[in-house]
Amino acid sequence: MNILIVTHNFPPENAVASLRPYSWAKYWSKLGHKVIVLTTQKASFDCPLTLDIRSPGEDLFQVDEIEYLKRKPQNSKDQENVSKTEKPFKRWIDPFVQWTRNIRQSFGTGALLSIRLLWVRPAVKRAIALNEQEPFDFMISTFGPPATHIIGGILKQKCPALFWVADYRDLWNDFDEWDSRKWPFTVIENSVETYYVSKADLLTTVSDPLRDILHNRFQKPAVTIANGFDLDDLGQYKPGFFKNDGKIRFAYTGKVRAEKRDPTPLFEAVKHLYTQGKLTKDNFEVLFFGNELGHVPSLVQKFGLNELVVTPGFVDRSTSLSIQKSVDVLIFLDWTDPEVDGILTGKLFEYLYSGTPILGIGSRTSSAAGDIIQESGCGTYLGKDVDKIVQIISDLMKGQTIPYSPNTDVLEKFDRKKLAYKMLDTVAQFLI
Repeated sequence: MNILIVTHNFPPENAVASLRPYSWAKYWSKLGHKVIVLTTQKASFDCPLTLDIRSPGEDLFQVDEIEYLKRKPQNSKDQENVSKTEKPFKRWIDPFVQWTRNIRQSFGTGALLSIRLLWVRPAVKRAIALNEQEPFDFMISTFGPPATHIIGGILKQKCPALFWVADYRDLWNDFDEWDSRKWPFTVIENSVETYYVSKADLLTTVSDPLRDILHNRFQKPAVTIANGFDLDDLGQYKPGFFKNDGKIRFAYTGKVRAEKRDPTPLFEAVKHLYTQGKLTKDNFEVLFFGNELGHVPSLVQKFGLNELVVTPGFVDRSTSLSIQKSVDVLIFLDWTDPEVDGILTGKLFEYLYSGTPILGIGSRTSSAAGDIIQESGCGTYLGKDVDKIVQIISDLMKGQTIPYSPNTDVLEKFDRKKLAYKMLDTVAQFLI
């Protein structure tokens, strides 16, 4: 088959969102299918460009990076000229991106002022040209940002025979990740999503609760294709990242959204034991790795835990996996919105395969993520029960461990290779 993948996130963008579309391209092309990935020209203002996971000689699929911000002469190999154009680009792009974010926050425009929308027109033009050269059997766009599904909707409108799969890692308008959308932009953005996504032939998403939301809204076939972990990456879990100093370490790797992923119960438990003198900087440490930690720094100050809670900053994925393998406990912060269940970040699946027990913290006693943690035998989910978190930490300080007995039958369901095959088989059934 000839397949088009439309995605903003793709290696070398060091974001967990890059891994889902990459796994499709990798495993579908290994089956002999022709795969073209349509993505944005990569820029460091999106995120660090350090995710180098393609194997040497892995040129089985084509990646078309579409330029949507002029920053260097096309087809120029003159490094001096490129350098001269890159410097002014860096001077104006960061302030411009920050300005658009501030406007979005202040006026609640949501994604309607996203710089990614500039990608739509050139991406559509390129996709149409590719389809004319050799028609695609199907295309799949994966959200977010919204530009991906807008591109998919326009292509479907211009090429009605092209089968379109609209994939959602997260929902678009049924929850507001940033709490930034306000009326009338909520209505406008909702209408934009409805207009474009209603043209899709099939909807896919990462959990059953999200699948039900999408099916009920669009009245389209909807299928769950979970996030997962690529077993080819198991070798990157390397122990020994920290000194063997007897210190108990908890770690969180990723982003924190204020009021959406809330570590407050953990801070309350640590503060309780710290006040009693049971935790000190010599025997206990909590590390939050990432460059977008939301309200974590303010919580550190609020609870007076500067000695115990450390924020080392961003690390690349390989380092992150080594950290996950080397600590005593991994902190999973569940989505706290009680009206939305089924938000399953790809980070959860890295945790599952790390070999380190997971401590799940959220706003409820059970959730889709909590069920996976419990059923997999890879940790415990305590919601926001501070007393139980205190007990877990106390037991660890006495030499005990978090219950940990991985269920291989459950873990096998999240093998990215099998999930890529499942996605392809699902689409093939609709193409028959």
